Amino acid sequence: MLQLVLPDGFDEYAWVVEAKGWYQSARLKLDGRMIPVEFYDPCRLAQTVADEVEGRGRSLLTRVIVVERVTREAMIEAVAGMT
Repeated sequence: MLQLVLPDGFDEYAWVVEAKGWYQSARLKLDGRMIPVEFYDPCRLAQTVADEVEGRGRSLLTRVIVVERVTREAMIEAVAGMT
């Protein structure tokens, strides 16, 4: 079963994560393995890709999940929808 794992204390700074529209410290637990993933909202993802293409000429994103808003609830729902 796929499970979202967030660091202890996440809720203390969740409002900052939502405001930034990006979170890089999430993990998915699958069959005992921990898989790092990043969550983006669509606006922040577009900005990140544009900045990388402008600066490096390319953008390579792996293990990215895009949600409407980067909140605990949205991340849990997105992961639940993958199974």
